Amino acid sequence: MDCLRPKSVWAFGYGSLIWNRESIEYVEEKTGYLLGWHRDWTFISEKRRHGAPTCNLQPGGRVKGVFLRLDPRTFTVSLKALRKREGKQTENIAENLYGFPGETHFWTMGRNLEKFYETSGLQGLKLYRFLADIAKKIPEKGPDGKTAEEYAFAVYEFDPEDAITRTYVEELRKPS
Repeated sequence: MDCLRPKSVWAFGYGSLIWNRESIEYVEEKTGYLLGWHRDWTFISEKRRHGAPTCNLQPGGRVKGVFLRLDPRTFTVSLKALRKREGKQTENIAENLYGFPGETHFWTMGRNLEKFYETSGLQGLKLYRFLADIAKKIPEKGPDGKTAEEYAFAVYEFDPEDAITRTYVEELRKPS
């Protein structure tokens, strides 16, 4: 009988999926870490954040987020919605991830900063200062009702130990 039971399907959220879960149905939520990846702010979201930096995953380290076990009856619909929202091209699937049996889907988004801005030579604090200046100039809200600054603050409140996000948020809090 066990072979007829559908395997668990999880989605990992490390940005807006922490609080903005419209269009997906899940039956369980756990907070945890995805190992081998870390959160960065080097993805420019043209549509969802009006050209503002958003967090993405880069290789190495670990990232705190939420693991959502998708409803077994509707997981294909939820995955389709997530692929439309997050982009199918950056989807990753891990099997039997640290206590999460089945598949865990997560989206890395990638780094596209150089497509929009000349950032050669910018690293660390200089890079996050540059990104903060961009975010401060974008008053529009994303589909989750948050401005670029509010989005970063919400991620930081969820994971205040994330040094990269803390640095970025500290730059956002400085007067322009």
